[in-house]
Amino acid sequence: MPVTYEPVGAATRKLLGSVLLQHHPELDAAGVSVAALFAYGPRDKDDNLTGPAISVGGYQAAGCIRKTSLKERAYGNADAQMLLDGDRWNDWTESRQAALIDHEITHLEVQWEVFPDDGEPGIPKRDDLNRPKLNLRLHNLVAGGFIETVKRYGRSSFDVQHFRDIFDEHGQMLMPFLANDDGVIASIGDPPGQPPGAAQG
Repeated sequence: MPVTYEPVGAATRKLLGSVLLQHHPELDAAGVSVAALFAYGPRDKDDNLTGPAISVGGYQAAGCIRKTSLKERAYGNADAQMLLDGDRWNDWTESRQAALIDHEITHLEVQWEVFPDDGEPGIPKRDDLNRPKLNLRLHNLVAGGFIETVKRYGRSSFDVQHFRDIFDEHGQMLMPFLANDDGVIASIGDPPGQPPGAAQG
């Protein structure tokens, strides 16, 4: 059985609306509409999952979002469509569900004719159906690499350097459990026995 889809329920729609209003008021003010579906992964004849419900760039994803085309909007569809992993949704706390919805909505950016300023709502650019035009925002926190090149080149590898840059800039927020009693977080590559932040280079 291939990937299947169904509309999210009332509780999830309410959570989506709450996240949109609380954390993305500029989208709400521009009249941006977001629809959501649950996606369910393919299953074999014994009802065992055989693949992910959602894949992005070849990797399993918990969710994804896209802006709809003018033609889709003319059919009455929302300005953006979100997919959520229905196979795992009920395993997550409401806070984790909200975090996923928030992540996906953060990809959406209004194209502004006049930017919001000093509490003024701004004027969005609009398409031929008078719907707000959107851009898709790229992640500003990205990590990737290969264990094999890390093993071969260690701290000389771009893989390690990439993680070190993220760690040094955002480590306290992303990995507070690595901080010592004084709240100092080590840099990646600190030799054993040295105090956090002693490593250079």
